[in-house]
Formats: sequence, structure tokens, C-alpha cells
Amino acid sequence: MAADRHIIIDGWNAVRSNPAMEKIFLERGLDAAREELWRLVGPLHDYGGARVTIVYDGRGDEVSILRRNGINTLSEVFTPSCMTADELIEQLCASSSNPSGITVVSRDNLLRLTATTFGAAALAPDKLFDGARGCSRAMAESLRLSNAAADRKWKSESAFAALDAFDLEVREAARRAEIISKHMKKRRRRLASAAEGREGGCPAPAAPANKAKKAFSAQVKSFAALEPKKVSPAPKRVSDEKPFSFSEALKKPMSLSEIAAAKVLGDKPARKKKRNK
Repeated sequence: MAADRHIIIDGWNAVRSNPAMEKIFLERGLDAAREELWRLVGPLHDYGGARVTIVYDGRGDEVSILRRNGINTLSEVFTPSCMTADELIEQLCASSSNPSGITVVSRDNLLRLTATTFGAAALAPDKLFDGARGCSRAMAESLRLSNAAADRKWKSESAFAALDAFDLEVREAARRAEIISKHMKKRRRRLASAAEGREGGCPAPAAPANKAKKAFSAQVKSFAALEPKKVSPAPKRVSDEKPFSFSEALKKPMSLSEIAAAKVLGDKPARKKKRNK
């Protein structure tokens, strides 16, 4: 399909021409069949770039137009109750300024003949669905190639690209054999034993009350061991000290305070005898 073409589809005629959509129409109703038709012809608009209009027989008083996703080139048209879908498609071909750019899709031979009379192209629904499936495959392949190119560009420019393989290896190793430390193993064993005790009705063993106190004392001792030891002078022996002797003190000059101290100690000097004149 050319990108500048306007594809006008006879809605209910196209639904009845496809066995899968006709089954959906009979089992799940009109709305489900409409959604399936949109799913099939959507790639013609999204990848092929064609304008797609589906015309249905309506029951209202006026023509109603439903825009898919708010896009003007993708719409559903419901005719009023006084007009059929074939008649509206014929009028669109007759009033178009470029009828050669219109492709009418219907299984109705009379409608296709009328459309070609006005200069439009005619196509059977089966041919349209084949082209839509080709557009869908091409769109999926284009998306895959685009994603692969973006991934290669990211790996070539990103500083963290080399970590991807290592990340996968680490995750695989962690999944097969969990890596835990000895501390974590002990903690898990304590938690498991505590859980078993609670399940069995026995309370979990409480920690000793003086545990924190012992830890603090040990820490204080360790700090005390780091401090330098003070060497205290040896005490003098009392027996080694000689008693104060006043008679010996007279041999050397003494101050008044030393003489007073000698009196307190009890060593009194002998009094001199007065000479009789």
C-alpha cells in the first residue's frame, strides 16, 4: 500500500468475509468484531502510513465519526439509518478531488465496480488482510532492529556496559548457592531456634542481665591496660632513720625552728650548771 492512499473499508462486509472475525461476531457481538478488525488493519496505518476509514451501517439520525486515539487519519464512520454504508462510500468516491488515491475494500462486486467507475481502486478484503499481516511482520522486524541498534549504541557509549555480564554471573551464583558470612549464619541459627521455641510454646531464652555490665568492665580494663604505669617511690623504712639528737645538733649551727622541733621530739639539752662566783 502506498503511503498517500486513503483506504475505505466496508465494515460489516469485511467482518463477514473473514471466518475468524465472523466467529467473534457471532459469539461475542459487534463491538468485539470491530476491535478485531482494527487490530488486523491497524499496521496499514501505523507502518504503511495509509489513511484508514471503516464505514458501518448505523442507526442514528446523522453521520457519526469516531476517531481512534484522537488521530484524524484513523476513524470509524457510522451512517444514519436512512443510508447504507455502500451508498456513503460511493458518495465519498464521487465527491473526492483525488479519487485515484482511494482504495475501496469490499466483497460486494457492485460497490467495487461503482468505485472504479469514479476512478478509485477496488480490493477484496482477503487481499487487504494479507497486506496488513505483511505490514505487521515488517513493523515487528523494524522494532527489533531498532532496539538492537539502540542496545549496541548504549553498550558502546556507556561506562557501565561491562558490568552487565558480571551482574548476570553474580545473580546466577547467588541463586544457586547463597553467599553468607559466619556472623549471618550464627544469627540465622539464633533466629531459627527462637522461632522454634515460640512455636513450641517455650519463650525464647533471655539474655543475661549482667552481659552488658561485663562487656563494659572488659572494655574499661582494656583501656586501662593501654595507659602507662606510674612508678611510685619506695617508702622509707622507719628503722633506717636515726633519732634526732640535740647534743649532735649542737655540733652544727641550727635555726630556731629546728631547735623548737628538737624540743617537741623530747630530746632536751642538758642544762649548764651555774658557777658560783
